[in-house]
Amino acid sequence: MLPKKLSYYNYFLMLSTVLIAGYYVTSLFFLKKTSYSGEQADIYAQISDAADDILKSVYIMEANAHGYLLTNNLDNYKRFKTAKCAMDQHYDLLWQQCKQHGLAQLHLQKLKNLVYEKKENISHLVRADSTHLMHNDLRIESMKKGALIADSITILLSEIRNESADLRTENQNNAVVSTRNAMFMLSFFGVVMLAIVLISFDKLKTEIQQNEKQKEEIVQINSELQSLNENLENFAYVASHDLNEPLRKIRTFGDLIQEDMASNSPDLNQIASNIQRMQLSAERMQDLINDLLSYSRASIDAPKSEINLKNIIDDVIGDLQPLIQENAAKITIGELPQKIMGHDVQLRQLFQNLIANAIKFNKKNIPPIIKIQSEKIKGDKIIAPEGRIKPEHSYHKISVIDNGIGFDEKYKEKIFAVFQRLHGRNEYKGTGIGLSICKKITENHKGFITAKSKEGEGATFIIYLPE
Repeated sequence: MLPKKLSYYNYFLMLSTVLIAGYYVTSLFFLKKTSYSGEQADIYAQISDAADDILKSVYIMEANAHGYLLTNNLDNYKRFKTAKCAMDQHYDLLWQQCKQHGLAQLHLQKLKNLVYEKKENISHLVRADSTHLMHNDLRIESMKKGALIADSITILLSEIRNESADLRTENQNNAVVSTRNAMFMLSFFGVVMLAIVLISFDKLKTEIQQNEKQKEEIVQINSELQSLNENLENFAYVASHDLNEPLRKIRTFGDLIQEDMASNSPDLNQIASNIQRMQLSAERMQDLINDLLSYSRASIDAPKSEINLKNIIDDVIGDLQPLIQENAAKITIGELPQKIMGHDVQLRQLFQNLIANAIKFNKKNIPPIIKIQSEKIKGDKIIAPEGRIKPEHSYHKISVIDNGIGFDEKYKEKIFAVFQRLHGRNEYKGTGIGLSICKKITENHKGFITAKSKEGEGATFIIYLPE
């Protein structure tokens, strides 16, 4: 069975082929019909012209015959003979055309007899009156008879012309109707084909947009997979080193305590010291486990709702009051988005980590100063890894600025990796997972986090969240 999309396009391909074929056949049919009607109209026009030529030849023949009888001018006699022959030729042409097209068959037989009578009448008059001895009454009678024959020819030719004209008009009307039908059918096919083109274009546009969307999703998934792979490598390191290290220390100090307890004179101070070290190692392990659990919770893409970001940050500052007071930190909050789609708990954790880090990584004897501000920015103005930001969307750019120790910007990607630290544990406490959690939360919100800094000059963490 063909896939739905393939069947759809095959259907439109076949329909388009049928319509194009119909368009072609219809065009040929009506063009041929129109051409035939035009040809017939020309033929009937020729028939009318031939009838006129016969009548003209009759009058020329009669006029030159009378002129010859009156003047004895041989030129008139020659013109009489020429007109007589021309009349026969015109009649033969008319007879052929009418017979070929089945027109005025009864009239043609009558016309043939009248033409013959007219020729005989005028020829007899010329022969009889050429010596000018013909009696006047006979001459008048012959001329009257000739006039009657000419009138009959005129009437008969008029009927042939009328019949031809009627057929000519009928064919012209047929040609007009055929042209109108052709225009209608061609317009119909044209409209249908245009509709198909527009529908196909719309479907193609939709497919392209869907493909682009899927491409963006694939790029984002690849980026997330790459991040997951890096995190897995870090987890492997943590499992093999960071978690094993406190375990080794606990076992080592436990062995030392066991040895001291087995001796005859155990050193209680040394045992107490070793127990304290065991507790510190256990505490270190507990911190690592808690942070791993926090990262796992941050990895969950939880349902989102409309929240007020300023309220979130106000609550975070309330929770961090002991730390803020202990370090005499000063926090300034600018205008923040009042409506943003997000997960309440995750956003609290995001800004709690950033503000706590800004306080923790401060310069000695200098109170931390933290500024939080926000502005709107178009996606195409944001420099981010492919797939993280959609250029056509608008984002809230939220900056957390501090006056702390800062860092070298060459490490700005490294600081967001799991369990990555730029300072020793003795200098600053922590497991190095806080910024990884921040990164994961922004990714859950279809956003992006980055940082800029100089050593000794503070740091700015920038979060982009979709509007």
